[in-house]
Amino acid sequence: MRELDYVHFTVLLDPVRRLAAATAVIVDGARLLDLDRADDWHLDPRMPSAEQTGEEVSARNDLDRGHLVRRRDPVWGDPATARLANEATFVFTGPVFDPADPPYSGIRIPRLFWKIAAWITAGVSSGPELSAAGFVLDQSAQLADIDLESTRADVADPPPLGGFTTFEVPVADIQQLTGLTLDALVAADRYQPSPVSDGQGGMRAIWRQLAQLSDIQL
Repeated sequence: MRELDYVHFTVLLDPVRRLAAATAVIVDGARLLDLDRADDWHLDPRMPSAEQTGEEVSARNDLDRGHLVRRRDPVWGDPATARLANEATFVFTGPVFDPADPPYSGIRIPRLFWKIAAWITAGVSSGPELSAAGFVLDQSAQLADIDLESTRADVADPPPLGGFTTFEVPVADIQQLTGLTLDALVAADRYQPSPVSDGQGGMRAIWRQLAQLSDIQL
């Protein structure tokens, strides 16, 4: 893995998959700033370009290059008029790499993405307490029947990517899926799983599909 540090966030980049394996960002909601930006994307000069994925993969198709770290989240500072935040929020995000992920233009497109939100609040008697919640986004249904490689250069018929399914999941499952060491976040997980009667077996039997904000358990 290659560790790339930026202001208020860090990226772990997998040079074999040429994609970010994980990102971590510190969010201070009380001090977020709205700043103009140029709408351009570029490779990180600290790494060889052959270990990164450029704009060509998302050109002339419906693949969304998107953001693992929302652009605004790390854009906070210390203006004189700002009030210091009472809570600290940390967001960890990344793909689930699977050898069976479908290939496109030399890059395997992840079918699953994960996110962990962690926050610190003032405990009643024991001081600051860490809490966490884990989520998985699944786009495999939209990718399953698409030959991405054969449609790479077909501008008139881009890959018909559609919606996706989002689940709240145990943080321990994300640790298992990614191989990352997340012990502190596993211990702080707020999710209390119960079997879901949706025909899914194994790990997914306790994943809760989310349709609206109120479905999230915190």
